[in-house]
Amino acid sequence: IHLAVAHELAGLTLDAKGSLDLDKQQWQGKIGTLDLDGKQWGQWGLKTPVTLSASPEAVKTSELCLQEGGTALCAQADWKPDGGTAKLTLNDLSFDRLKPILPDEITELQGGIALVANAVLGPTLTAKLDLSMKPGRITYLIDEVHQVRLTYQGGGLKANYDHKALAATLKLNMEDSGIDAALNVPRPALDKDPLSAPLKGKLDFDFKQLGLLTAFVPQ
Repeated sequence: IHLAVAHELAGLTLDAKGSLDLDKQQWQGKIGTLDLDGKQWGQWGLKTPVTLSASPEAVKTSELCLQEGGTALCAQADWKPDGGTAKLTLNDLSFDRLKPILPDEITELQGGIALVANAVLGPTLTAKLDLSMKPGRITYLIDEVHQVRLTYQGGGLKANYDHKALAATLKLNMEDSGIDAALNVPRPALDKDPLSAPLKGKLDFDFKQLGLLTAFVPQ
């Protein structure tokens, strides 16, 4: 199988080999090439060949990793009608890659993120997410004279979606200041109607230095 797609935003090339068992309605093979030309987003390529088995009864892949420089986006899945698992990882994504979509008001964005997400694909979906943020800095232009510059020492987002609730925590460390937040939504209410599910949480801002406010206050 050879597939080549070209678009003004991105291009994709895929090469795969395998065989189809008509009796089992199963395809087994290997993806040897998967190249993604993201134009402004970089040249992404398959780190190692990926084995794939797919049928109405099961889908299973080895780890599929697209790599560009030091950044890697990887996914793996093992599914059957009665359940399965899925995993997604993102390593060392620099905020520099976001420049094409940043508004003009953001003149500087340094740092990066990494994440690991796992899901259990049973009758009731459960999942976990762990996102970490590297130290960095953001500069936001208010007008031609005023700007906000925020330096952060890292942080993270953790979320757990289980049979009881969706629970999440957010933490951002900014020199002597910081943001600490938490959210909890009962799973039964969330499953019944996400728009009316009750929310419980907290949001704490701890700013010991108010220098950032001078960007908003006329002198």
